[in-house]
Amino acid sequence: MNSPAMTSSPVSRPLRALAAALLVLATLPACSWTLGEQDMFRPHETAHVASTESELYIQGEDGIDAAVEHGFIDYNATGDRLAWTLVSRSTGTAKTRRPLVVMCGGNASDRYSGGIAYARKAIAHGDVLVFDYPGTGDTRGKATTANFEAAAQAIAGLAGEMAGDRAIVLWGHSLGGFVCADMASSLPQTAGVIFEASARNVDGIAEAWKPWYLFFIDLRVDDDLAGFDNVAALEGFSGPVLVLAGSRDRVLPAALSQALYDGLEAAGHDVAMATFSAGHNTLSLADGFDALIAQFFSVL
Repeated sequence: MNSPAMTSSPVSRPLRALAAALLVLATLPACSWTLGEQDMFRPHETAHVASTESELYIQGEDGIDAAVEHGFIDYNATGDRLAWTLVSRSTGTAKTRRPLVVMCGGNASDRYSGGIAYARKAIAHGDVLVFDYPGTGDTRGKATTANFEAAAQAIAGLAGEMAGDRAIVLWGHSLGGFVCADMASSLPQTAGVIFEASARNVDGIAEAWKPWYLFFIDLRVDDDLAGFDNVAALEGFSGPVLVLAGSRDRVLPAALSQALYDGLEAAGHDVAMATFSAGHNTLSLADGFDALIAQFFSVL
């Protein structure tokens, strides 16, 4: 009796093709890709870059129950100016009680389009300072590590003056976690730090962004970015730290926030972590978010 002919199913053919392709790739010489400044910072200007303080504006500022003030501050040796916005409810004696919250946005954000959204997260608990990054929004200059560090120090100086004797809370979203952490040592008024959908270091981000099927790629981090480490940046800080993660975050997965929490806990920090059913930019919409933030501010 003749044996029946063996045929490939529609499912097995593509699987075999994929296996063959991976086998070929595995025999190729190792390739490398470097995660650099442009990958991390992603500069983008608004359609119209303000040249005077009177031209500065953020979307939605007329619809928020707070006073809104704008300004520029020089941040590097070449005279580039950084645009900032203060959203405030402090009047009279309230100015001595309400903390100043320094909001460090993600790399795809800017004051104009996201400033009010960032301010709404904390305006019930303190006045909120938001700002552009170099090469972003109304702020000129190249998006380099040196300029980001200079911008962080300029904003730290401005925040220190605005806060006076008031407490400061540093709140960093995504890339902003690294920017805010960089300010902590420069601001003795810092009473608390919040990391929202962030990471411990850039190495972790690089690994998270590497597709599993590119296992043959040697992923490297630019030397200027390799020093970014939020645990190291908070060395010596003794106040409470809150790490927030989204279980549906596809940009910086919750595992990166977990690694940050683990590192801070191992370093002896007073740190707590909460994970919400949310994506990278929607944590503040999740159930329980506002209550947790209120609890954090209540103990400062």
